[in-house]
Amino acid sequence: MKPWWLLFLLPTVALAKTESYPEMYNRGVTAYHSNDFARASTLFQDAISSPDRALQQRALYNFGNACYRLGEAQPPQAQQLWQRAIKSYEDTLALNPNDADAKFNHDLVKKKLEELKKQQQQQQQKQDQQKEKNEQQQKQNQQQHQQNEQQREQQNKQEQEKQQAQQQEQQKQKDRQQQQQPEQAQVDKLDKQQAKALLDDLRQNEQNWNFFPEVQMKDLKDSGEPAKDW
Repeated sequence: MKPWWLLFLLPTVALAKTESYPEMYNRGVTAYHSNDFARASTLFQDAISSPDRALQQRALYNFGNACYRLGEAQPPQAQQLWQRAIKSYEDTLALNPNDADAKFNHDLVKKKLEELKKQQQQQQQKQDQQKEKNEQQQKQNQQQHQQNEQQREQQNKQEQEKQQAQQQEQQKQKDRQQQQQPEQAQVDKLDKQQAKALLDDLRQNEQNWNFFPEVQMKDLKDSGEPAKDW
């Protein structure tokens, strides 16, 4: 497999016609010291194509450093940039296994990358937990809403049944009253007929009585006081 940096040979060849690899490298160092890490990484990347093995090694090393600094300045791209930096250090060590600086930076950036991945995993876990918590809360809210709706429907049903029962009871009372009215009218009619018959009987009896209070009172007054018997 060809090294990844061979993909950049075409633009490098075009630049090499007007600028030497040492000049690219030196301008990359200047940009790096000016904290222009994006420009520095581009220049170091171009200098990697140098046929000079020592210059190629230094370009790879500093390209790794520039990628690391860019990762610090751009946290969203840090993981990708630091992976590129680690690969650049590994390529440096492939050219010179005794490069202590490349070994140190490789281990340091690798450790930071692992910490970054761990932080991202923890952050993702928190986000997942919060998402799950929100989903559970939303589910509970939905369940509570459904329970409230069911209770409201049950209350409405009970109220309707109560109203229906009241209406039925009122209708029964009305029906009973309507039934009692003819009966009461019949009873009243019978009572009047009985009263009339009784009155007729009384009148008939009065006609048959031999009762003359005025005559008896008169006889009583005419008799005077009893005579003394002494």
